[in-house]
Amino acid sequence: TPMKDSVPLHILASFMAGVITGVASNPMDVIKTRLMQKDAKYAGLLDCIASTARNEGLAGFYKGCATTIARQCTYTMGTFVVMEQITRVFQALDKNR
Repeated sequence: TPMKDSVPLHILASFMAGVITGVASNPMDVIKTRLMQKDAKYAGLLDCIASTARNEGLAGFYKGCATTIARQCTYTMGTFVVMEQITRVFQALDKNR
């Protein structure tokens, strides 16, 4: 990339990872949540998937996706940026030996 190995690059990469994770995991999370409800009206996993697709379309699998992405981005950015900075500190300490 044209970006150098720096904190802005780590933030951007972490943000992108959070978005991809949120988009990839949200459909499974929606299905899991619906199946776990006390008054679940589904006969099983496949019935839940078919019913959601039939009644709500593809958008039904992405209910709450913005919240999931916000949570994933915050967590991923915090984790990866801190990890990269800690790695740099240890690498600098190792070079000084």
